[in-house]
Amino acid sequence: MYKVLINLLSENNNDNLIPIMKFRPEVIVFIFKNKREDIETFNEIKKFLEERMDGVKVVGEKIKGNSILVIEEIISKYKGQDSCVNLSGGSRVMGIIASKCAHKYGIDNITMDIDNGFMLRSDGKQSLKLDKELTDISIEDIIESTGGEILSENSFTIDILMKYGIVNYIINNTDIWHEFTRIFADRKTTISFSFLDKPLEMLIKWDRVKDDIKKILIDFMDRLDRTGLINIFYNTEKSMRFKFRNIGLKKYFLTSGSWLESVVYSAFKDVKNADDIKSGVFFMWDDDAKDIRNELDVMASIDSKLICISCKDTSRFDEDDLNELHVYSERLGGKNVVKILVSTSESYKGTTVHRAREMNIRLIQFDGNMDRLVKNLRKAIKK
Repeated sequence: MYKVLINLLSENNNDNLIPIMKFRPEVIVFIFKNKREDIETFNEIKKFLEERMDGVKVVGEKIKGNSILVIEEIISKYKGQDSCVNLSGGSRVMGIIASKCAHKYGIDNITMDIDNGFMLRSDGKQSLKLDKELTDISIEDIIESTGGEILSENSFTIDILMKYGIVNYIINNTDIWHEFTRIFADRKTTISFSFLDKPLEMLIKWDRVKDDIKKILIDFMDRLDRTGLINIFYNTEKSMRFKFRNIGLKKYFLTSGSWLESVVYSAFKDVKNADDIKSGVFFMWDDDAKDIRNELDVMASIDSKLICISCKDTSRFDEDDLNELHVYSERLGGKNVVKILVSTSESYKGTTVHRAREMNIRLIQFDGNMDRLVKNLRKAIKK
């Protein structure tokens, strides 16, 4: 539709990406201030676009301050070239200047309404709401466009557990599940073999497990065995020895809070317009030390809006946990990102609710009711 798309660089460029991916222009121009932070951001988005779009030319146009003359000079260079100015990014002042310059030289401008999921095009005389479906931006695209990289995720493991009804079992038997995870984590009760050739094997000593819990756990383990999630070698009066299908499943069963992460991931499957959902996402940025691994429990993209969620199966969360979620989320998704913390209890600190409100983080308490959780997630996304 346009050969040249002129953009106003932002700290986070999700809003810019949607028109870029939709129109797929031959030349992508970014206008930005001549300062180190903006230059680094431009280099990151340039690298991302050149890897994603074969043959595209990405051009950086630097300005000093918000000079009207410089911005006008830049935009005027592209008149008569099937050009369009994308007003979705940048500062409000730069947007006003760029819009006036575009009108002066007969260049269309467009802007994203990310909350309502549509794009508005103007030629200076009239505005038109674009009817065509917008291009969805994946979570991987969002992370990589900021100079980040996904190292690993647990979505595949959760999908397997959902397929065989294990997540629903946990939702309906939360108290029992907590007993199971306590047993798995107790080194005096459960041995996790550390041999290089047996990293997936474990052994449970039945003499340290209460009889009523033992019966329920054996039934549950038999269910896992029938579905192929584990392989039971033997089960005697004294012990059970078994092997997990993969390391992701073993990690899930040995991590106490993983069940809540899978519940929230499962709930998002029922949230309308969820384009991309990931669980247990470990990622890093180019400027991170090699041993730094940042994590978000659940991430989703809905109408190209990024949703970042932290899950806490405890009341022991406070401002530090909120700040971690806030920093990761805004670096990845900018000001339009939706930040949610899902917990099973209220925070032990009374000030947490106030700080969450200041950081624009939605707090949701899961009480075992999946319908209510889905409803609360939808409500949080619309705010």
